[in-house]
Amino acid sequence: MPIVAIVPAVPGDGGPDGTSRPIDRGTPAIVSRFTGDRRLEARDESLLLHLARCRLLSFAQIRELAFPGRHKSILGRRLDRLAQAGWIDRWYEPVPSGGRPGYALLTAQGLQWADARIRSEVSGTPWEHLVTAMLPASARRRLVLPPGRVPPFLEHQREINALLVAWQTRGASPILWASSWDCPFSFETGGFPWPQPDFVLVRENEDGPEVVFGELDRGHEPVAVFVQRKVLPYALLTSMPDLLETILGLSRVTVWVAVLDVRRKQPRARLMKLAKAACEQGAGEVLHFALAGEVFARPELSLWRCAAEIVADAGGGGAPVHKR
Repeated sequence: MPIVAIVPAVPGDGGPDGTSRPIDRGTPAIVSRFTGDRRLEARDESLLLHLARCRLLSFAQIRELAFPGRHKSILGRRLDRLAQAGWIDRWYEPVPSGGRPGYALLTAQGLQWADARIRSEVSGTPWEHLVTAMLPASARRRLVLPPGRVPPFLEHQREINALLVAWQTRGASPILWASSWDCPFSFETGGFPWPQPDFVLVRENEDGPEVVFGELDRGHEPVAVFVQRKVLPYALLTSMPDLLETILGLSRVTVWVAVLDVRRKQPRARLMKLAKAACEQGAGEVLHFALAGEVFARPELSLWRCAAEIVADAGGGGAPVHKR
């Protein structure tokens, strides 16, 4: 079942929930054209940064991240203010009947401010080189959604963001960075095939920050394509720690693959096929798998298991049982 099917639907809702990070007061606050000289609140700045990291968010997701426990009308008013000030755009998903689910995304003005703020906030952190490598040298191109038409990537993006929101609001480990950018590693390094993770996390663990490159596999591609596009690039990257250190400033990365299978509705069988394929390519210790629905439902649990362990426990056949 797609994650979106188990996320409470709020048709045409005007609001969100969620936690915000401390704001670096060394960066000038936004001065809104709509509100004159009035400076925006820290919650507004947090909202813009969440949008910058996730490309777009549904009103319900924004409410969860930045306005937890507040009535959706409060978010609606804040979005009105930000939209009229030129910081965000709003887009409504066309549906056959009922309220239209709403989304917010940054304008060019909002994206320019947010990217500058991101560079400032990550400066001096262990993940500074990672984030800097993902940010383009020139201005990032803003996302534009066609009115009255659903773009083909929307469902995948929404499901990825559902996981990011779950980890940030209900997870056990503090999340220091969470992004879901399209093709985050757009640079070239001597023809090296950089993987393009669906999401990037930095989470706080007992032994320090852990960097996670993550994939949401929806079961649309043949296993052979998954091997070529995901398994082999990740296996090569993790086998070259010097390159990882030089380009991204990291000593190691963890690779997560959350599995859905929206077509056949057999995510456990799909997970097993992918785990076996990873083992066949010598990447049994590199990729860690879990069922996306379980991860969304219980983000506070450690459900990830490496491919080698999954295949070994299943005896080469049956469905894996996740450790709690």
